[in-house]
Amino acid sequence: MVFPSCDVKVRLAFIDSPFFTDLIISNELVRQNPTYTTHLIRTMEVMLDVQTLPRGVLMAVGGRNMKGTTNAIEIYDNRTKHWVLMDKKDETPRAFHGAAVLNKCMYILGGFDGLKQLRSMQKYDPVSHTWHQAAPMISRRSLVSVAVMGGFIYAMGGCAWTEFLNTTERYDPETNQWTMIACMKEQRSEASSATLKGKIYICGGFNGAQYLKTAESYDPQTNQWTLMPAMSRARVAVGVVAYAGEICAVGGYDRDDFLNTLEAYNPETRRWRVLPPMMNPRCNFGIGVLDNELYVVGGFTGLDTISGAESFDIRTGVWSTIDDMEVPRSGLSACIVYDCPNVSNCSAPEAASAAAGDELTSN
Repeated sequence: MVFPSCDVKVRLAFIDSPFFTDLIISNELVRQNPTYTTHLIRTMEVMLDVQTLPRGVLMAVGGRNMKGTTNAIEIYDNRTKHWVLMDKKDETPRAFHGAAVLNKCMYILGGFDGLKQLRSMQKYDPVSHTWHQAAPMISRRSLVSVAVMGGFIYAMGGCAWTEFLNTTERYDPETNQWTMIACMKEQRSEASSATLKGKIYICGGFNGAQYLKTAESYDPQTNQWTLMPAMSRARVAVGVVAYAGEICAVGGYDRDDFLNTLEAYNPETRRWRVLPPMMNPRCNFGIGVLDNELYVVGGFTGLDTISGAESFDIRTGVWSTIDDMEVPRSGLSACIVYDCPNVSNCSAPEAASAAAGDELTSN
């Protein structure tokens, strides 16, 4: 908005809401000028859109590299296009764990702390910026698959010492208790899972003898697992996510190759289809969907543990690189946290320098 008498330009959308409504809108000189009124209406529309959109960020949690197992959490804000290390204190270092968001809180469960496999679970409240111990799982589960559905957290498969698991348990946040539910058809370690239209889908993994291309779905109404059409190839340490109405299985390895391929399953047609491959092969990476784009972060390429990340837009069929994370790692988890003000504060650029010197905690 330009004031011609004094040649001053004001970026109205950058002004905070109280100042805008209390001083600018009520100003008589502004209100009497039709051109200014048009600008004000447009500005209010922009400010309303920004304030009502849920503020989503991608959180990359834990993992492992040559320096050891980490408790590092990095936040990617796709509006600023930058990663920032989150301030942390005494959270348990974990790799090959699960992460889930339920009721705006993030839960981190199972995995490996550098010495032992875990059944513990930690809960992070981004509103109060505090960590709490939640009820541990019934079984130790490293390389576990995790999903959220119907107000519950599901932990599936993984391994406990040398045992490869097909057991599944469900967490109720109201009672802070885990309950065993129906076992999967197959033992699955290093599989991955996602929720779509009231069912959980789990794909790939390792059963102790075979690299799996099989997949199955869970229906909570019947408490039953059902085998579904297999993927085109085996995928261990795969990333699975619900995206654009399909279940996408991304990357992994199949004993012979580290994969950059992507295939998507349509529950309506019960068919898999091939989508454009990632720019880089990777396994044991984090995956999530934010603002209609699929993100993959970190992982192992077959040669290196990486900090690189990329995003995929199914509307254009194009993969793009995004900023690297601060900490290279594989065996991490990723999740999306929405509309939590303190998470936005954590992703402010000045937080990066304060946390940059405290990247890894190893055992």
